[in-house]
Amino acid sequence: MLLHQGPGENDKNLPERVANVATCGMFLHAGAKIIRQCRSQAARRFGWAFTAVGVIATLYHGSWGRIRPHARKVDYYAIALSSMLLRSAVLGPLPRWLTAAMLLAIPFKPTLVTSSNFTAVEVRYLLLALAQRSMLPVWAVHTGLAAAATVCFTLDETPLLSWCPFTHAGFHLLSAATFLTFPSALNRIAQV
Repeated sequence: MLLHQGPGENDKNLPERVANVATCGMFLHAGAKIIRQCRSQAARRFGWAFTAVGVIATLYHGSWGRIRPHARKVDYYAIALSSMLLRSAVLGPLPRWLTAAMLLAIPFKPTLVTSSNFTAVEVRYLLLALAQRSMLPVWAVHTGLAAAATVCFTLDETPLLSWCPFTHAGFHLLSAATFLTFPSALNRIAQV
């Protein structure tokens, strides 16, 4: 169901395609904010990777024809790689063998790699928010945005449920907003 095969269920008409390309700009904005506001080199690396995801997503949504399925795969791969960098910024580097295993898995299971890294990050963020109660409001906003983005992504990637033409654009906006809540958490994690 949530596979990266074919051209995808989005960009079926011009208004949907324009909305999807335009909302990719939010990834560039979120990545730039992370680069500007985060103090650790690992967090800045993630910011650059997230910016690259925005560029690649723009190319995917602007593509057509035979290149589109390939652009979609590169989009999924870029997201998986950026999730590995985020995990490294939040939890520290993985052992080399596990990093190699994840890199080898990306062409076959990019969603699994992304989900496992994001889950580890979310658990760490929750624990940080529980330990530093002042972070709970930002964490709650982050979690709500992440849940809404996940719902949009799931609806959009499920052919029988992808009836709303702007679900994917909503996913872009909610995902980028989710990551806009990260700089303060990334800076606090770097202090711990």
